Amino acid sequence: MTVFELARSVEVRGEEIFRRLAGQTDNPGVQRIFNAVAADEKELAEKIAELSSRVGAAGRRESEMLEALNSEASALTQGLANAHATSDVEAFELAADYEEQVCQLFRKAAVAEGNSQIGSLLSQVGAWECREAEDLRKTHDFINAPNEFLAWGEFSNLDEFHNFGRDVG
Repeated sequence: MTVFELARSVEVRGEEIFRRLAGQTDNPGVQRIFNAVAADEKELAEKIAELSSRVGAAGRRESEMLEALNSEASALTQGLANAHATSDVEAFELAADYEEQVCQLFRKAAVAEGNSQIGSLLSQVGAWECREAEDLRKTHDFINAPNEFLAWGEFSNLDEFHNFGRDVG
C-alpha cells in the first residue's frame, strides 16, 4: 500500500461513515454537521489525489508499515460507525475526536516510517488532518460556550438586557 492509497482510503471511509451517520439521525442540525464533515473528507481526498499526481516515485513506494496503519485507521472508522449524536454539540465533538485520532495516527506513522520521503508525505497528510480537527474543535468550543461559561449564560437572555443599569424592583 502506498501513502496516497492509504490517505485516500481513510478519507473515503470517513466520508462514507459521516454520510451514513447523517442519514441515521432525524436532527437536521446534526445532519448538516455530518454532511459538512463528509464534504470536507471528500475535499481532502481530492487534494490527496492532486498531490499524488504531482509527486514522483516516492509517493508510489509500498510500505508494510502503511498496511498496519490502514488496519488502525479502519478500526477508528468502525468505532465511529457505531457512534451517534443527538445534538449539534455532540456531533461536532464526535467529528473532532475522530479527526484528532486520525491526525495522531498520521503523525505517529510519519515518525515511525523509515523512509524519509514517505515520512514527509505522511507528515503533510497528517498536517491537513490536524488542521481539519482543529477547525472542528474550535467550532465545537464556540457552540458549546453557552454550556461551559457563565458569562455566556448570563447575557443569553436578551429580555433582561434592557434592565441593566436601572434600579428595578
